[in-house]
Amino acid sequence: MVKADIAMFSAVSHYFAGVAQLHAAKQQGDESTEFRKAVGIFQLALHQLEIVDQCEKAMLAIAQPIEYSAYYVRRHEVARLGTEEFRSGLKLMVHDLSDGFYPAKGFRVLNPALARLMANWDLNARVEGVVTRLERAEAKSG
Repeated sequence: MVKADIAMFSAVSHYFAGVAQLHAAKQQGDESTEFRKAVGIFQLALHQLEIVDQCEKAMLAIAQPIEYSAYYVRRHEVARLGTEEFRSGLKLMVHDLSDGFYPAKGFRVLNPALARLMANWDLNARVEGVVTRLERAEAKSG
């Protein structure tokens, strides 16, 4: 799960770097061209979320058959909803930016999604710690 955490933090970092690039675009001559240039950084964030998705699916496959893991599995499934919401907002941004438009739809999805995602990281970290212990126990017994 460390790999998933690294990828998630990288995705968030790319997102905020992209937002900074969008704000800088407002000071440039042709906003539309600058918006198109920003697509790449948001695509990097999407790539990192693909890694998160692969790791999350692997973790769920390991944790689901473990006795008494239902709470942790369900909690992680709920956390995955935040990841999916993040991905969906980024896709909206990439679409609008590719067309040279300000990504208002993407921001409407991403701003509340990221607020919830970041607010839950403390709880998610505790859940991940327990799931990591379950993964290690399963690996030793398997």
